Amino acid sequence: MKTPANSFTACHDCDLLIARASLQKGQSLNCPRCHAKLFHARLNPIERGLALAITSLILFLPANLLPILSLSIFGQQQSETILQSVLSLYDGGLAIVAAVVLIFAVLIPGLQILLLTYITACLQLKGTGRYLRQGLNLYQRLHGWGMLEIYLIGTLIAVIKLKDIANLEPGLGLYCLAGLILTTCLTNSLFDTQQAWQMLKQRQNITRSNTGQTQL
Repeated sequence: MKTPANSFTACHDCDLLIARASLQKGQSLNCPRCHAKLFHARLNPIERGLALAITSLILFLPANLLPILSLSIFGQQQSETILQSVLSLYDGGLAIVAAVVLIFAVLIPGLQILLLTYITACLQLKGTGRYLRQGLNLYQRLHGWGMLEIYLIGTLIAVIKLKDIANLEPGLGLYCLAGLILTTCLTNSLFDTQQAWQMLKQRQNITRSNTGQTQL
């Protein structure tokens, strides 16, 4: 019997095809040719992913709705949120830049957080979820497209350029944004989509076997 093509993975260093293996917690899969580490089964990836997703949800709304910076110049004071900065860019004739900021700094990160919450909650509650497979696929496709850190870097550059001509005060939204970026980085290092796929496959196999036994 032929082995399905999707049961193999290619080494990212030497392109050797290697059969996928189910790893126990803490185990690693190395390439037998070049010894590059291909996968590492992280400890409690679903619990950690769910905790990070809930934390990200808590930080996401204030990061977008609370002022990032307060600017005071010539007796006038103004503070803006991320969404207000998008509107300011649009009103200033920079519609494309406004759309880029809205998509990559607001919509995609928000969708990633919602997907991660749905995925980890379904797996933690030992369910298969009606749209869990589609959610995992979409989460992997969106990986790397969220650019909150680029927005933060742009804000810091603006602070450096304006600090000599205006009084700048960081708002609570800036701290929430920094915390959101930190939880995003932790999610990328602690949540393992490969293990999530393995858990989903095991749950589906158990469900099918139980269904078959019930029919018999």
